[in-house]
Amino acid sequence: MAMFRQLMRPRIWMGYILLALLALSIGAEIAFAGETTTTVTTYVVSTQEERTTTRWTLTEWLRIKERTRLMDVWLAMFSGPKQKVFAPELNVSVLATQSTMQRKVDGAMTDNGTGQGTSAKAQVWLTNLISSRVGIRMLNIDLGFEAGAHDSGVLTAKIADDSAAALASVTSIEPAQTPSARTNWYTFNMRLFGKHIQDTSLVFKYGLMQTKNSLHLSGAVTGPELSKKPGSQTASGSTAGAELQIYIMRGLGLEGTAHQYRATSVAFGDHALKGTYGEGLAFVEIGVLRLQGGVYEERWTGKWSDVKTSTIEHGYVGGIKILL
Repeated sequence: MAMFRQLMRPRIWMGYILLALLALSIGAEIAFAGETTTTVTTYVVSTQEERTTTRWTLTEWLRIKERTRLMDVWLAMFSGPKQKVFAPELNVSVLATQSTMQRKVDGAMTDNGTGQGTSAKAQVWLTNLISSRVGIRMLNIDLGFEAGAHDSGVLTAKIADDSAAALASVTSIEPAQTPSARTNWYTFNMRLFGKHIQDTSLVFKYGLMQTKNSLHLSGAVTGPELSKKPGSQTASGSTAGAELQIYIMRGLGLEGTAHQYRATSVAFGDHALKGTYGEGLAFVEIGVLRLQGGVYEERWTGKWSDVKTSTIEHGYVGGIKILL
């Protein structure tokens, strides 16, 4: 019996050993399977993330393009390597006008005719003055000065109808017997957006005006007595305006101007006077020479205690501008 026990004891130990080896084998397989699953999952996820971030899409391309454009604009405005240089500029324009002019007194037409006149102006621009002095890259804002004049010419009367003929038959009194309007202006200008005078730009103006305007006076015998005296056609005051220049393509564009006149001082101080002027031009540029033409209109309103006059001058304008 003791011998049997001695024979069985190694077998028991062998069984224990085999069981232990089996357990180790199963545990290793389970651990290996878990590691394999983790590796595969990590590979799939990381690969998808990489492919997603490197995928080209139209939306992403447009977003990057817009962001790049904004960055370029910012850099161009504030961190350009090239310092702006003070570069004064000058432009001079001379235009001829062909117009129809009318004068009304208390709503009734007293004069109706045509006129031939001129319009001229000169602008001086202190381009890059501020940015070149302070050493900071500025927005495209430049300062300048302007002097100009518009002369309507003398109205050459034509009789439109019988009622106008009856009113026109009344003897005219100086200075209203030669109806005309000449206005000078002197303004301080501020230019936005344009880098120079041959660029798309917007200009705001403010300054002084002087006018010698007999067109707005009443030529009737019953008109205000003071308006019949020499010098009654003179007035002065302020003016404000704007000018827009747009290039449609290289060497071809449009230009528009608007002025508002408000007289603060009139001869004898017996009436109020205000007016407006506007023109729209198309132009073709050949180097520094610009050929331009279009339409224009000027209106004036005079108001006395018992009389009100209104005038309108409109027609065609054309000429040249030199840009230096």
